[in-house]
Amino acid sequence: TSSSSSSSSAKCTTNTTTQPSWELAQPLTQHRGSHCAVNMPNGNIFVAGGGGMRANLASCEIYNADNRQWTTAPNMHTPRHAFSMCTNSTNGDIFVTGGWTHGSKCIGTFERLKTRTGTETSEEAAPYAWEVCTPMIMPRRLHGSACLPNQNLLFVFGGSPGNDLEQKLQTRCVECYNFDNETWTRLNDLPFKAHVVACTVDQFIYILPCGDHAMLKYDSKKDTYVKLGKLPLPNFHGFCVTHNALFDATGLYLVGGASNARWSKQTFRYDVTTGEWVELSDMSLPRRRTACAVGLSK
Repeated sequence: TSSSSSSSSAKCTTNTTTQPSWELAQPLTQHRGSHCAVNMPNGNIFVAGGGGMRANLASCEIYNADNRQWTTAPNMHTPRHAFSMCTNSTNGDIFVTGGWTHGSKCIGTFERLKTRTGTETSEEAAPYAWEVCTPMIMPRRLHGSACLPNQNLLFVFGGSPGNDLEQKLQTRCVECYNFDNETWTRLNDLPFKAHVVACTVDQFIYILPCGDHAMLKYDSKKDTYVKLGKLPLPNFHGFCVTHNALFDATGLYLVGGASNARWSKQTFRYDVTTGEWVELSDMSLPRRRTACAVGLSK
């Protein structure tokens, strides 16, 4: 059934037939906000950083989709929140960029975690650790990052480059890290300044900006952007997005956030082939600056 929408948000339908539902899962081992989560190739979920009860966190943990339990993972070198994290679907490596550290400093540091694939010998399966890589050209927070399949590149979009607490300073700046020569390169700017999240589907990166801007589809081969429709809620901030091709080849899932300063417990699916949003079941609690990922049990 169709739902009403304001002129500043996209048309959205409600799924009333095969409606999935939320259920409570095992809690994280630490309280976190403004943290990040990504899918792992083995079906598990990797969670990193965020703001803790007393300070920014460098800690990480892994959710096992089979036994539904959390285990600790290696700490990042730098505690951070409001950062970005993505994964290389080809080899499973995990990358974190930027963020705020110690609650007041915008950073450009960049770390890489080589994850185990399950094919190593016992000697090769020693505990893995974060590797510090070349920092970004522009320190930033509340930005988006993404990798593309079979490309040795990492893309970073938008965000806030300053240390102002009100986050009024935003940027259009986009840069790309080449793992072959370990260097960052500036690319074409975003069409507008914004805090954004980014997510890869097939060979394209979808960029979801906060506020009332149109969603973007980025083509890395042409270094160009195509404007898509608006997000499903007006004046939308603090949401998270995930995609897992093994779970849903054409769907992006948008969770939580705040619309017109009101925290949301809504969930939406965006179909990249039709350009349509579908509203799914609500979470039990409203959440802002949360993180989401898709875990797949064997």
